[in-house]
Amino acid sequence: MDKNKVLRDTFNDKTVAVVGNADSLFPLNYGTDIDNHDVVVRINKGALICFDKVTPEVAKSHGRKTDVWVMARQEIRQVLPKHQGKAGLVIATCPESAPSSNYIVCTDRVSELTEQFGSPPSTGVRLLDLLKDLNCKTVDVYGFDWKETDTFYERNRKREIHDFAAERDYCLNFLVNKCKFKIYG
Repeated sequence: MDKNKVLRDTFNDKTVAVVGNADSLFPLNYGTDIDNHDVVVRINKGALICFDKVTPEVAKSHGRKTDVWVMARQEIRQVLPKHQGKAGLVIATCPESAPSSNYIVCTDRVSELTEQFGSPPSTGVRLLDLLKDLNCKTVDVYGFDWKETDTFYERNRKREIHDFAAERDYCLNFLVNKCKFKIYG
C-alpha cells in the first residue's frame, strides 16, 4: 500500500473535520457541521462513540460520521477487531499500535515535534501536523481544549506525558495563523 497516495486520495482538496475527545464538546451543537465535511476523522477511543448506537445527544454534539480513525494506543488493538470496517481508513501514529499491514502508519516528524514540545506529541497533534501537508481544502477542529476538560472516556487521568500548553501554542500560533485551520469548541 502506497501510504502517500492513500493519504492524498483521502484528504486532497477535501473539507476535513477532526473530532477530538474533550468533554467540552458535549454541550455544543456541532454534529451537523461535523457530518457535512467530506472527511470526518476521529481519534483513539473517541471514535467508538459513533460506531454503535449513536444517541441523539451525541449526534447533536459529535455527529455520526467517521471516515478515518486515527489511533496511537496499544489498547486499541483490543477494541479494533469488534469495529473492523466501521471507518474507511485507519491511521496508526505509533508503529506498535498498528495491528496489521492493512493500516497506514504515520510516524513522520514525531522526533521533531518531541524536540519542539519537550515531550512526545499527542495523537491529535500528530494528526493535525500530518494534515497541514496534505492540501486539504479546509481543516476544522472540534473538541480540542488541551486538557481544560477531561478526555470523555478517561476521566481524571493522572498520568500525562504530553505538554498540552506547548501543543496549544503550536496549534493556535502556527496551524491556525499560518495553515488556516479553524478550531471550534
